[in-house]
Amino acid sequence: LKQRSKIEPTIGLMKSKCRMDLNRLKGSIGDKLNATLAAIAYNLRMILRVIFYFIIYCLFLQSNQKNCQLVKTNW
Repeated sequence: LKQRSKIEPTIGLMKSKCRMDLNRLKGSIGDKLNATLAAIAYNLRMILRVIFYFIIYCLFLQSNQKNCQLVKTNW
């Protein structure tokens, strides 16, 4: 049950943000393709968020330094 409670918010987000409530693709291949595309969109959204925050960090918080280096994250 702990595994399910961890994944439920992610599934809910994918259903609302990635439009998984209605599958417009036909057949079992369409079901698999819809889930795969939703997972890709979710991962790209996370990657773009990290890139956006890195750019904001470089532009605004480190504006007095000449170079900005990538900070290693643990995710």
